[in-house]
Amino acid sequence: MTNKSTVNQRMQQIVDSKFDGKRAAFAKSVGIPPTSMSNYFKKQSAIPSAEILEKIVNAVDVNAYWLLTGKGDMDQPNKACKRSAPDVPRIKVSLELDLTMEEIKCWGLEDKISKMINSNNE
Repeated sequence: MTNKSTVNQRMQQIVDSKFDGKRAAFAKSVGIPPTSMSNYFKKQSAIPSAEILEKIVNAVDVNAYWLLTGKGDMDQPNKACKRSAPDVPRIKVSLELDLTMEEIKCWGLEDKISKMINSNNE
């Protein structure tokens, strides 16, 4: 099944489903000023940054793959996607546990792992 909705439309689905249509409550839960968030609802061409999408996924606990692509279920749990600061212990753990690239990407740690590897090789 193909879902032709945009990320912005899926954000509206989150607002409708989890916040009774209250965009300000959604923005507050994500940690973004409501005025900044409103641009994504008014202008379909305004695309949220990766940082904003990450905040949405973490704050509202929606499926990241669904938010990005429209495929799957909004409420399907994310596999090992919760991030917490600092990431350095997670990087060490991910290397020690031989996590999959999918899990490393889900955490958004590819760049940090590459930098850590490169700095150790210098």
